[in-house]
Amino acid sequence: MYDVIVAGGGSMGIAAAYFRAKQGASVLILDKYEISNQMASHHGVTRMLRLSYGHGSSYVPLALESLKLWAELETSVGKELYRKTGAITIGYADSEFVEMAIESAISNKFHTK
Repeated sequence: MYDVIVAGGGSMGIAAAYFRAKQGASVLILDKYEISNQMASHHGVTRMLRLSYGHGSSYVPLALESLKLWAELETSVGKELYRKTGAITIGYADSEFVEMAIESAISNKFHTK
């Protein structure tokens, strides 16, 4: 008998299972494929966390919280899992996407050049 059954062992399913198990729940993860697999959204060696978004700044608090959680996970497993590198947003001067990315950076106290 399980307290929680998670359908899907991709990034979100694994995260949900991890945090529920951390809270003491008995968790079962069901996935069509082996975990991890090439069909999951987390497959590959690179991912990006943005602290400025062209789709609005509402994502930034989630990204900041995610960075804290990555740090906690790194501490618990004793291995580097996240490496900060950097990124650049490029677009036309009149691009609404670029304008929103700049506004997002400024409103979240990040500097753009």
